[in-house]
Amino acid sequence: MLFRSWVPKLKKSITDLGFKVSDIKILLQAHAHVDHVGGLAELKKETGATVYVMAEDEKQLADGGVSDFRNFDHKPLWAPVNADKLLHDGDKVSLGGVTLTALLTPGHTKGCTTWTMDTEDGGKKYNVVFACSQRLNDGVHLVNNPDYPNAAADFTKGFAKLKSLHPDVWVASHAFMFDLEGKLKRMKPGAPNPFVDREGFQTYVKDYEHEFQYSLQEEKGGRPATSTTRR
Repeated sequence: MLFRSWVPKLKKSITDLGFKVSDIKILLQAHAHVDHVGGLAELKKETGATVYVMAEDEKQLADGGVSDFRNFDHKPLWAPVNADKLLHDGDKVSLGGVTLTALLTPGHTKGCTTWTMDTEDGGKKYNVVFACSQRLNDGVHLVNNPDYPNAAADFTKGFAKLKSLHPDVWVASHAFMFDLEGKLKRMKPGAPNPFVDREGFQTYVKDYEHEFQYSLQEEKGGRPATSTTRR
Protein backbone atom coordinates (compact mmCIF):
# COMPACT_ATOMS: atom_id res chain seq x y z
CA MET A 1 0.00 0.00 0.00
CA LEU A 2 1.22 3.53 -0.72
CA PHE A 3 -0.94 6.32 0.66
CA ARG A 4 0.93 9.63 0.39
CA SER A 5 1.10 9.85 4.19
CA TRP A 6 2.93 6.50 4.28
CA VAL A 7 5.87 7.58 2.11
CA PRO A 8 8.03 8.62 5.12
CA LYS A 9 7.36 5.24 6.78
CA LEU A 10 8.28 3.43 3.58
CA LYS A 11 11.51 5.39 3.26
CA LYS A 12 12.42 4.67 6.88
CA SER A 13 11.75 0.95 6.40
CA ILE A 14 14.03 0.92 3.35
CA THR A 15 16.88 2.63 5.20
CA ASP A 16 16.35 0.49 8.32
CA LEU A 17 16.94 -2.57 6.13
CA GLY A 18 20.27 -1.12 5.06
CA PHE A 19 19.27 0.14 1.61
CA LYS A 20 19.22 3.61 0.10
CA VAL A 21 16.05 5.22 -1.24
CA SER A 22 18.20 6.76 -3.96
CA ASP A 23 19.00 3.25 -5.21
CA ILE A 24 15.38 2.66 -6.30
CA LYS A 25 15.38 2.38 -10.09
CA ILE A 26 11.89 1.11 -11.00
CA LEU A 27 8.51 1.73 -9.39
CA LEU A 28 5.81 -0.88 -9.94
CA GLN A 29 2.26 -1.20 -8.63
CA ALA A 30 -0.61 -3.66 -8.70
CA HIS A 31 -3.38 -1.24 -9.60
CA ALA A 32 -4.23 2.46 -9.75
CA HIS A 33 -6.21 3.09 -6.56
CA VAL A 34 -5.30 5.80 -4.07
CA ASP A 35 -4.22 3.37 -1.36
CA HIS A 36 -1.64 1.91 -3.75
CA VAL A 37 -0.48 4.91 -5.81
CA GLY A 38 -1.33 7.89 -3.59
CA GLY A 39 2.35 8.47 -2.79
CA LEU A 40 3.76 7.41 -6.14
CA ALA A 41 4.28 10.95 -7.47
CA GLU A 42 6.28 11.94 -4.38
CA LEU A 43 8.34 8.77 -4.48
CA LYS A 44 9.06 9.19 -8.18
CA LYS A 45 10.18 12.78 -7.61
CA GLU A 46 12.49 11.83 -4.74
CA THR A 47 14.07 8.82 -6.41
CA GLY A 48 13.98 9.70 -10.09
CA ALA A 49 12.91 6.11 -10.67
CA THR A 50 11.11 4.91 -13.78
CA VAL A 51 7.38 4.23 -13.36
CA TYR A 52 5.99 1.19 -15.14
CA VAL A 53 2.22 0.69 -15.40
CA MET A 54 -0.13 -1.64 -17.24
CA ALA A 55 -1.49 0.28 -20.23
CA GLU A 56 -5.11 -0.10 -19.13
CA ASP A 57 -4.38 1.86 -15.92
CA GLU A 58 -2.30 4.57 -17.56
CA LYS A 59 -5.07 7.15 -17.91
CA GLN A 60 -6.34 7.10 -14.34
CA LEU A 61 -2.79 7.09 -12.99
CA ALA A 62 -2.05 10.20 -15.06
CA ASP A 63 -5.23 12.11 -14.15
CA GLY A 64 -5.07 11.38 -10.44
CA GLY A 65 -8.00 8.98 -10.49
CA VAL A 66 -10.50 11.33 -12.15
CA SER A 67 -11.26 8.70 -14.81
CA ASP A 68 -11.50 5.85 -12.29
CA PHE A 69 -14.86 4.15 -12.93
CA ARG A 70 -15.56 4.01 -9.19
CA ASN A 71 -14.82 7.74 -8.68
CA PHE A 72 -18.39 8.99 -8.79
CA ASP A 73 -17.38 12.59 -7.91
CA HIS A 74 -14.79 12.78 -10.71
CA LYS A 75 -12.37 14.69 -8.50
CA PRO A 76 -8.61 14.05 -8.25
CA LEU A 77 -7.76 11.45 -5.62
CA TRP A 78 -3.96 11.62 -5.78
CA ALA A 79 -1.14 13.61 -7.37
CA PRO A 80 -1.08 12.66 -11.07
CA VAL A 81 1.74 10.41 -12.25
CA ASN A 82 2.86 10.06 -15.84
CA ALA A 83 4.12 6.57 -16.61
CA ASP A 84 7.54 6.25 -18.19
CA LYS A 85 6.84 2.84 -19.64
CA LEU A 86 3.60 1.04 -20.51
CA LEU A 87 3.23 -2.68 -19.91
CA HIS A 88 1.10 -5.28 -21.63
CA ASP A 89 0.05 -8.76 -20.58
CA GLY A 90 3.09 -11.03 -20.40
CA ASP A 91 5.73 -8.28 -20.44
CA LYS A 92 8.83 -8.85 -18.33
CA VAL A 93 10.66 -6.40 -16.09
CA SER A 94 14.25 -7.23 -15.14
CA LEU A 95 16.64 -5.57 -12.71
CA GLY A 96 19.56 -6.84 -10.66
CA GLY A 97 19.23 -10.42 -11.79
CA VAL A 98 15.51 -10.60 -10.94
CA THR A 99 12.81 -10.87 -13.59
CA LEU A 100 9.11 -10.30 -12.95
CA THR A 101 6.33 -11.06 -15.42
CA ALA A 102 3.34 -8.72 -15.57
CA LEU A 103 -0.01 -10.47 -16.04
CA LEU A 104 -3.19 -8.54 -16.80
CA THR A 105 -5.91 -9.67 -14.36
CA PRO A 106 -8.57 -6.98 -14.86
CA GLY A 107 -11.73 -6.29 -12.92
CA HIS A 108 -10.78 -4.45 -9.74
CA THR A 109 -9.22 -1.93 -12.14
CA LYS A 110 -8.98 -2.23 -15.90
CA GLY A 111 -5.21 -2.69 -15.63
CA CYS A 112 -5.01 -4.74 -12.44
CA THR A 113 -1.58 -6.38 -12.60
CA THR A 114 -0.52 -9.67 -11.06
CA TRP A 115 3.24 -10.19 -10.90
CA THR A 116 5.05 -13.53 -10.99
CA MET A 117 8.68 -14.49 -10.51
CA ASP A 118 10.90 -17.46 -9.70
CA THR A 119 13.28 -17.50 -6.78
CA GLU A 120 15.48 -19.90 -4.85
CA ASP A 121 15.91 -20.41 -1.11
CA GLY A 122 17.93 -23.06 0.66
CA GLY A 123 18.63 -24.81 -2.62
CA LYS A 124 14.93 -25.05 -3.48
CA LYS A 125 13.22 -23.22 -6.32
CA TYR A 126 9.89 -21.49 -5.79
CA ASN A 127 7.36 -19.76 -8.00
CA VAL A 128 6.06 -16.56 -6.42
CA VAL A 129 2.88 -14.64 -7.23
CA PHE A 130 2.00 -11.09 -6.19
CA ALA A 131 -1.75 -11.28 -6.82
CA CYS A 132 -3.69 -8.17 -7.77
CA SER A 133 -6.96 -7.82 -5.88
CA GLN A 134 -10.02 -9.41 -7.47
CA ARG A 135 -12.31 -7.81 -4.92
CA LEU A 136 -15.52 -6.20 -6.13
CA ASN A 137 -15.67 -2.41 -5.86
CA ASP A 138 -18.28 -0.86 -3.58
CA GLY A 139 -21.35 0.30 -5.49
CA VAL A 140 -19.84 -0.42 -8.92
CA HIS A 141 -22.24 -2.26 -11.19
CA LEU A 142 -21.18 -5.38 -13.02
CA VAL A 143 -24.19 -5.13 -15.34
CA ASN A 144 -25.14 -2.18 -17.58
CA ASN A 145 -22.32 0.00 -16.30
CA PRO A 146 -21.61 2.79 -18.83
CA ASP A 147 -18.32 3.66 -17.09
CA TYR A 148 -17.10 0.06 -17.28
CA PRO A 149 -19.26 -1.89 -19.75
CA ASN A 150 -16.83 -4.84 -19.79
CA ALA A 151 -16.62 -5.17 -16.00
CA ALA A 152 -18.08 -8.68 -15.74
CA ALA A 153 -16.15 -9.95 -18.77
CA ASP A 154 -12.91 -8.51 -17.40
CA PHE A 155 -13.39 -10.09 -13.99
CA THR A 156 -14.01 -13.41 -15.73
CA LYS A 157 -10.74 -13.04 -17.65
CA GLY A 158 -8.91 -12.09 -14.47
CA PHE A 159 -10.13 -15.15 -12.60
CA ALA A 160 -9.24 -17.43 -15.50
CA LYS A 161 -5.68 -16.06 -15.50
CA LEU A 162 -5.30 -16.48 -11.74
CA LYS A 163 -6.67 -20.03 -11.83
CA SER A 164 -3.98 -20.92 -14.36
CA LEU A 165 -1.28 -20.07 -11.82
CA HIS A 166 0.05 -22.52 -9.24
CA PRO A 167 2.47 -20.60 -7.02
CA ASP A 168 4.43 -22.00 -4.13
CA VAL A 169 4.47 -18.62 -2.39
CA TRP A 170 1.95 -15.82 -2.81
CA VAL A 171 0.95 -12.46 -1.42
CA ALA A 172 -1.90 -10.13 -2.38
CA SER A 173 -2.83 -6.45 -2.42
CA HIS A 174 -3.73 -6.31 1.29
CA ALA A 175 -2.26 -8.21 4.23
CA PHE A 176 -5.58 -9.70 5.38
CA MET A 177 -6.06 -11.34 2.00
CA PHE A 178 -3.19 -13.76 2.58
CA ASP A 179 -3.12 -13.79 6.40
CA LEU A 180 0.21 -12.01 6.72
CA GLU A 181 0.05 -11.63 10.49
CA GLY A 182 -0.97 -15.24 11.02
CA LYS A 183 1.80 -16.56 8.81
CA LEU A 184 4.40 -14.43 10.55
CA LYS A 185 3.28 -15.81 13.93
CA ARG A 186 3.54 -19.38 12.62
CA MET A 187 7.12 -19.00 11.45
CA LYS A 188 9.29 -21.16 13.72
CA PRO A 189 12.88 -22.43 13.33
CA GLY A 190 12.82 -25.88 11.77
CA ALA A 191 9.08 -25.75 11.05
CA PRO A 192 7.56 -25.66 7.54
CA ASN A 193 7.47 -22.15 6.12
CA PRO A 194 3.81 -20.98 6.28
CA PHE A 195 4.40 -18.73 3.28
CA VAL A 196 4.71 -21.84 1.13
CA ASP A 197 0.96 -22.03 0.75
CA ARG A 198 -0.12 -23.60 -2.54
CA GLU A 199 -3.62 -24.56 -1.40
CA GLY A 200 -4.16 -21.15 0.16
CA PHE A 201 -3.82 -19.43 -3.20
CA GLN A 202 -6.41 -21.67 -4.82
CA THR A 203 -8.79 -20.98 -1.93
CA TYR A 204 -8.18 -17.24 -2.24
CA VAL A 205 -9.09 -17.26 -5.92
CA LYS A 206 -12.14 -19.50 -5.44
CA ASP A 207 -13.52 -17.34 -2.62
CA TYR A 208 -13.30 -14.12 -4.62
CA GLU A 209 -14.69 -15.78 -7.73
CA HIS A 210 -17.62 -17.08 -5.70
CA GLU A 211 -18.28 -13.54 -4.43
CA PHE A 212 -18.15 -12.25 -8.00
CA GLN A 213 -20.49 -14.90 -9.39
CA TYR A 214 -22.98 -14.39 -6.55
CA SER A 215 -23.01 -10.60 -7.03
CA LEU A 216 -23.32 -10.94 -10.80
CA GLN A 217 -26.37 -13.17 -10.49
CA GLU A 218 -27.87 -10.84 -7.88
CA GLU A 219 -27.51 -7.88 -10.23
CA LYS A 220 -28.98 -9.81 -13.13
CA GLY A 221 -31.93 -10.48 -10.83
CA GLY A 222 -32.46 -6.76 -10.35
CA ARG A 223 -30.67 -6.24 -7.05
CA PRO A 224 -28.22 -3.36 -6.45
CA ALA A 225 -24.46 -3.50 -6.92
CA THR A 226 -22.41 -5.11 -4.18
CA SER A 227 -21.43 -3.29 -1.03
CA THR A 228 -18.55 -4.63 1.01
CA THR A 229 -16.29 -3.47 3.79
CA ARG A 230 -13.26 -5.12 2.22
CA ARG A 231 -10.85 -2.94 0.22
